Amino acid sequence: MSAAQTPKLRGQGRLLRRVALIVLALVVIGIVADRAITSFWPRSWSRGTLTGTLEAVGGRAGAGPRPLEGTITATASDRTVLTLSVSTTVRFTVHPAVGTYVVTARSPQYGGGHGTCYASGPVTVREGMKTTVTVECREK
Repeated sequence: MSAAQTPKLRGQGRLLRRVALIVLALVVIGIVADRAITSFWPRSWSRGTLTGTLEAVGGRAGAGPRPLEGTITATASDRTVLTLSVSTTVRFTVHPAVGTYVVTARSPQYGGGHGTCYASGPVTVREGMKTTVTVECREK
C-alpha cells in the first residue's frame, strides 16, 4: 500500500464510523420512541368488535331458540358498562375497548322484563378481532 492511499483509507474509515454511529443513534431513538408510545397509549383506544344475539332457549319440547328484543349490558373488569338496545330482527354490534366483559340482558318478553339473561361466560374482546356472543334467557 502506498503512502498516498493511506489518507484515502482513513477518510473512508471515518465515513464508515460516522454512518455506523448515525444508524446506531436512529435505532436507539426508534426503540425509545416505541417504548414511550406504547407506555402512554391508553388501552381504551384499542378497539374490537362484539356482536351477537339475545335469544330465549328451553321451554316446551321441540321449541328452538327464538330471538328476543331487550337491553344488552356488557360490564368490563374495570366496571365500565356498555348498554345497548336490540330488536328481534337484528344482531347487535358494538365496538368496545379491548378487555373482558360479563354480558347480561333483560327482555320484556322474559320474566316480565325482570329476569336476567346471561352469556355462557365472560367474553374477551381483542384488538381488531370480532367476538360473537349469544345471550340466553333460559325458559322452564
